Amino acid sequence: MTDTPPLLVGDVGGTNVRFALAVAKPAGGFDLTDISKTPGDDYESFDHALEVYLSQTGAQPDAAVFALAAPINGPIAQLTNRDWCVDAGALKTHFGVNTIRLANDFAAMARSVPELSTDSFLSLKPGNADPDTPIVVAGPGTGFGMAVLVPEDMGWRVISGEGGHQAFAPQTELEWALAKRLTETHGFVTVETVTGGAFMDTVHAALCDIHGVPYKQTSPADLLASAASGDKTALALSQIRAETTMTAVMDAVLALGARGGAVIAGGVSERLVDHLKSPQVLDRMTKRGVRSDYVADIPIRLLVDSDAPLIGAAALQR
Repeated sequence: MTDTPPLLVGDVGGTNVRFALAVAKPAGGFDLTDISKTPGDDYESFDHALEVYLSQTGAQPDAAVFALAAPINGPIAQLTNRDWCVDAGALKTHFGVNTIRLANDFAAMARSVPELSTDSFLSLKPGNADPDTPIVVAGPGTGFGMAVLVPEDMGWRVISGEGGHQAFAPQTELEWALAKRLTETHGFVTVETVTGGAFMDTVHAALCDIHGVPYKQTSPADLLASAASGDKTALALSQIRAETTMTAVMDAVLALGARGGAVIAGGVSERLVDHLKSPQVLDRMTKRGVRSDYVADIPIRLLVDSDAPLIGAAALQR
């Protein structure tokens, strides 16, 4: 009996490119080997990144699934926050891979959720999940991704979308002031504009202007440290990003009847964990007018497994 060859999986965002080889385990789940994570800026194109990985590992895959931070409408995808075009047909010809599937990165993130152990999650708000209803998986990284995990008789179905491009919904005077300034520079202000790593400097500069303090470009780590030490602008930045994230996620829960719960994911989410679980953010999340009771018992978890999108990409191939 011939062993099934490893599946090549990739997770391609606006910042980093990750590849691995995945093998299904007999008892369920996947083993990943030859995991690689490199900045996208190191490569001229996705093809270049893949060529380097295959050269370094010596892998000769027969099939691949690439999870991309992009809307997927066919065999060609344009990344949202990086000037890369991924063409599945051209990749097959160039690299000799028989089957290539392109998937949205948050579709892969969502599909990983049933494959992961409890250690892969941090509880932000306990609750009682309804196993017969959808689960929302969303959160900020370079941009803001969103997908829905729907239970079916024989497993799971994933519905991906562009929820990060919903309109920003300001709730406080400071958020209204921020929305006004961002509208002047960006026109239509989205959830991604406020929360995504690609726009952090823009939001920071706008808040400095509102607070009447000089703007200085600052790293994400230094901004979080400043917020922890009580800096007014840095704290406002972190709080607004956390509250906007939770607001967008709970909007999706209400819209989809996702009483199976919500999973917050994405690199920015992990850095904002202290703010995401703060009473201020959780209070705003559950205050939903006449439907506050509807969301009161919905569990919210933070996904903290960096291999999740690679595992999810492999699971999409089943």
